[in-house]
Amino acid sequence: MTCLSPINVVTNQEVNQCTNKCNLTYQNSIAEQDVIITNNDTYISVTITNNDNTANLDNSYYSLSELQIYSPSLHQYNGTNQIGEILMVYNSTENSTEQLIISVPISQGGGSVTDQGFNNLMNIVNVYTPSVGDTTNFVVSDLNFNNFISTTSFYTYTGDVINNCETTAYYILFYPTVFSIFIPNNYIYNNQITCINPSNITVEPNTNYFFNPNGANFGNGDGIYMDCVAVNTSEEQDLVPLSSSNTSGSYSSYTGSALKNPTVIKIFQYIIFCLFIIIIFGAIYLSIKYFSEYLS
Repeated sequence: MTCLSPINVVTNQEVNQCTNKCNLTYQNSIAEQDVIITNNDTYISVTITNNDNTANLDNSYYSLSELQIYSPSLHQYNGTNQIGEILMVYNSTENSTEQLIISVPISQGGGSVTDQGFNNLMNIVNVYTPSVGDTTNFVVSDLNFNNFISTTSFYTYTGDVINNCETTAYYILFYPTVFSIFIPNNYIYNNQITCINPSNITVEPNTNYFFNPNGANFGNGDGIYMDCVAVNTSEEQDLVPLSSSNTSGSYSSYTGSALKNPTVIKIFQYIIFCLFIIIIFGAIYLSIKYFSEYLS
């Protein structure tokens, strides 16, 4: 049986661009995550024990069940691998043979974002599960899965679950120079993430993937709404030539994303509150000074 995953994403060829609405909502808890970490030789499995991390794609519901960390990456980008890759695996709550997988590249530069929760997780992996077969149950602080999702452009395709061609998986892929998770050098040895051995999984010749230039947008609540076309409705897609410039983020896109970030919003609220206090106390001071001068 021919599998459809993983694939090689090429940025300098014509790719179907997403044009229609296809909503993916993504909600998760931002508290400490109670996880089960297992060293499976060719990947680290991080089983998610809480059910608060959910997604909805085209009115189909999914629950985040596991992170799989590979090194090097399974997917290729213009024919090259990244030093690692995180597969966020969501199980369908309605169909046992269907999954949603969000792929996050791990790199040491480019579009890398430093995440303290990921660093905490990798430290636990190195200390408690350094050998094949090691398992530990741990509460990881600052492990916020919102930080594993970017509001920049992404690729999407229909494929298979890795090593299981009988289970359909809908993939969301971020290009490394646009968004990736940064990994410090102390978790690297011989250009390989420590505790993980390379897998023998090969890249499949699947070119039926699509590009969403608009990326993900935060909606109401903690949800993320992605504007893309359903991957099985190719008759409504437009062919557009893509080059490496399509994958790089612009100032305006990052500015728009920042203004939607809850942390940035809180900072703005704090600044406005401080300005309000200053104005109030300034008005009180001027009033007192005025009346003092008037009475004298």
